[in-house]
Amino acid sequence: MSIKRLILNPITAAILMAVFLVLPLSLNNSNGIMVDVAEAGHDKDKDKDKDKDDDQDFDGFIFDTSPLNRTFDCAGLKKLKISYDKDFTATEDAPGPNIKVTGSDSNSCVLVITKVAGSGTTKCGFKPTKTGNNVNIQTANKNNATNCEMLVDVTVPRNTKIFGWNNAPMGDQADTDSDDDDKDKDKDKDKDKDKDKDKDKDKDKDKDKDKDKDKDKDSDVDPDHKADCVAKTGICSNRGTVTVVGMKNLVNVRSGSGSVLLDVTSPNVNLQSNSADLTGRGLTKTGIFKTRIGNVRVKYCKKPQDIGNKALNVQILESNGEVDEDGDALGSDADLQFPKGSEMKIRIAKTTGQYKSDFTHDGSAQFKIAGSVTLGYLFISEYNLPNPPCKY
Repeated sequence: MSIKRLILNPITAAILMAVFLVLPLSLNNSNGIMVDVAEAGHDKDKDKDKDKDDDQDFDGFIFDTSPLNRTFDCAGLKKLKISYDKDFTATEDAPGPNIKVTGSDSNSCVLVITKVAGSGTTKCGFKPTKTGNNVNIQTANKNNATNCEMLVDVTVPRNTKIFGWNNAPMGDQADTDSDDDDKDKDKDKDKDKDKDKDKDKDKDKDKDKDKDKDKDKDSDVDPDHKADCVAKTGICSNRGTVTVVGMKNLVNVRSGSGSVLLDVTSPNVNLQSNSADLTGRGLTKTGIFKTRIGNVRVKYCKKPQDIGNKALNVQILESNGEVDEDGDALGSDADLQFPKGSEMKIRIAKTTGQYKSDFTHDGSAQFKIAGSVTLGYLFISEYNLPNPPCKY
């Protein structure tokens, strides 16, 4: 073979080089970016006010219907954060609480996530992540799915704090700066709407705004169902029911209408809701219980005089005006239990005549009960301490 046949014309060589360089890039784009663009167009056709599922970042979320069962090392775990999406439901079909946290003496974490029957859609997702000494479990729905319900069951070392951290991703479940749901979902979209509302008053744009408002109402939830979560909320449950057992550190839960039950040994409990019942057993120091119309149940496993200058703050802002099956008013009551022989200052404001206390006000006591109860029953009762007095 002549050597001359192997020498390419410079122009021909340049063309071949361009083909080899460009072709792989074109394939990558068609398999990646083009798919995203097509999905965005599909979403836009379905709902012009929603772009790419409200522009929420679903990277890392699992949307298949298979349950998750994962065990991983949690030695040195400091904080646990769980967010139950505000659009997720809580039904009687669930065989247990939507969120359950169990404290363990092991350094392993066990996470089991299942979807309740009837919500096995691929639009209902979850995302567990472990970053350093923190675990964050997020949930989310696509395309305004309204039938999502999950059971998030996690076992962690019992000294872990159920507490958020400032840079933890929260999706659209929490509100750090505003109570406007749309701002959380799509800030750019809201800015455009605000500008249109301020600048344009013509009928066509007013009609568009009315349609947008209707869509927002359809996709939003009752205000009582949405939790007033902040960055440091440990469990943001919204409508989801919550059970925490066996923990020995700080527990911070904010709920909308999902009931919360704690059976712990905790020096710091902070439970806040809009319309849910709040129960905390096993307190040893500080407690904050705040609800609009829910019932509050608190039980200390330590005598106040052994606690020192700490406080229990209980606030029931309104009374539940609904009635039960027998027609009796449900009301909103507070039941506070302390070990027999406890000493405390009682400084709780109440606009109810239904008040009973096994303890008298002690001006020398450091521990205080503060807060307010509106139109419900208030009981401050004593009980005999078991042995051991605190379970965990």
